[in-house]
Amino acid sequence: MRPPSGRGVGGRRGALAAGLDDATRHRLRNVIERTFCRIKDFGGIATRCDKTASDFFAAICLITAITY
Repeated sequence: MRPPSGRGVGGRRGALAAGLDDATRHRLRNVIERTFCRIKDFGGIATRCDKTASDFFAAICLITAITY
């Protein structure tokens, strides 16, 4: 039985868009998880070897451009 708020048990408020069904939520979450896995395939990102935030952001942008 669902709580009166309409949210699932243990869910976070606003974690995903409210009007989406379970299949759409799963698809969106899967896309995000696969993207993070692709980014973490690069060793420097997984270990956070860059010294500054701008270098880290530049590496994320470069990896994203390469993978897509």
